[in-house]
Amino acid sequence: MSKETTEDMACPVPTPEEATLYAILDEARETMFAKVQEAAVQASRSVALQMKEALGTDQDAPPAEFFLAVAHQYIFCQLCEADHQTLSGGNPDVAEAIIRSCTGIASTWGKTEQAS
Repeated sequence: MSKETTEDMACPVPTPEEATLYAILDEARETMFAKVQEAAVQASRSVALQMKEALGTDQDAPPAEFFLAVAHQYIFCQLCEADHQTLSGGNPDVAEAIIRSCTGIASTWGKTEQAS
């Protein structure tokens, strides 16, 4: 059994081109995240306004987190190539891989939280 050295485990230093690409991707990702969050907030506000106008009520509309959960389900269906309206069809192998990944993330997150 070979023993890994610190050098073997070190992350490679990106080339200038790779660093530029990573910066572009990071910026696009952060912009996308902000737009998704804003869309969820806007959807909640819009529903609240529509409820008030249509029903004459100030009843609480679903919060932004509800719409983020809806977006999460939609994205899951897109990745699995399933019908987001009926939640049917799609590739069960992809679905299973996504669920395993999420389970691993949740498990790691839980361990991190317990260590704090």
